[in-house]
Amino acid sequence: MRRNDDSPWRPPLRVRQSCVLCETSLSIMMSSQHTSQAGNGSGENSWRPEYILFLQHGWADTFRPVLELGKRLVPDFSGENVEIVSPNLGWFRTWWKMKPLVDQIESVAEYYRTQYPGVPWRVVGHSMGGLIWLELLDRHPEWCQHVSFLVLVGCPVGGSDLARVVDPLRVGLGIATDLGTCRRSLAERIAREVPTLSIAGDVGGSHDGTIPVQSTQFLFAGHCVIGGLRHEVLKNHDRVVEVIRSFWSECEEEAILSGPTALDEILQRLQAIRGMTDTNHRGFVRAKFWKSINPQMHLRVWVNSFAVHHVYLTTSGGFCLFAGFVGWGDTKDMYQQLDQVILDFAGSTIQMLE
Repeated sequence: MRRNDDSPWRPPLRVRQSCVLCETSLSIMMSSQHTSQAGNGSGENSWRPEYILFLQHGWADTFRPVLELGKRLVPDFSGENVEIVSPNLGWFRTWWKMKPLVDQIESVAEYYRTQYPGVPWRVVGHSMGGLIWLELLDRHPEWCQHVSFLVLVGCPVGGSDLARVVDPLRVGLGIATDLGTCRRSLAERIAREVPTLSIAGDVGGSHDGTIPVQSTQFLFAGHCVIGGLRHEVLKNHDRVVEVIRSFWSECEEEAILSGPTALDEILQRLQAIRGMTDTNHRGFVRAKFWKSINPQMHLRVWVNSFAVHHVYLTTSGGFCLFAGFVGWGDTKDMYQQLDQVILDFAGSTIQMLE
């Protein structure tokens, strides 16, 4: 996008450190000429953004990559007056527990809520950064009214399978327990109130190299899978910028808030099995037929070399609809629950597969 010769001059980006946020946040002010003055002569700041764009980085990362994403989402010639807020959690702190990180972002959001009352928010969170915002909006459901759009990029809403491998007994090993927690019901409650988009990458096997695509998906949200993009590339790639801009400009709440289908109900039952964790489809080729739910759908199982049981929901044509595994202690319960799913949906017809 180029600026026309007759377009109005816009000042360069002004980087400022907010005193209330100490060294945890970098804020970029992008304002047009007529609103870029420091005050109105009375010593008060008269500048007011059209919206506040919160960008949150994730685990083992810092604010800079997602800040670059924000600057590309709202270039200085876009004609918008935007406050971009990209708090830095600290690389080492992201390895421990999530609660202190949520507390920190809570303080940041509260500051801007009081600084600019009534100004809408747009939120973009990469990986664990998206989980932090889900926890925050669950903690403050009244804040949902401020959020115009919520975008989760490579966010393991259903729980990270790698985190479950690191902490299989959920004893609280560093950040692994928090990353392995399923937040699907929480995300669905929020998505009923806030237009939400979940973006995933897929480099093969329905996986972005770090988390499975399936873990990013939940009801009442829009979903976009971008082929060829790894997890770490998603946070500031051109194609992600394109998708987010399109979502902002074309989002239709009615389309996102569609109710669950019969297939959705079956997937929900599988995801609700105790200890079930979303995983990639790489083990699908090794899985053996176990039982049929109906003529359209079948269950396959695979036990890996660590005696971890995996289950796959497949169409009659061999397309994988669901992949998950449970820990050793939940194996017996998994098979009992699968038998119950078969009983409950034996006569169902999945219209989307006809």
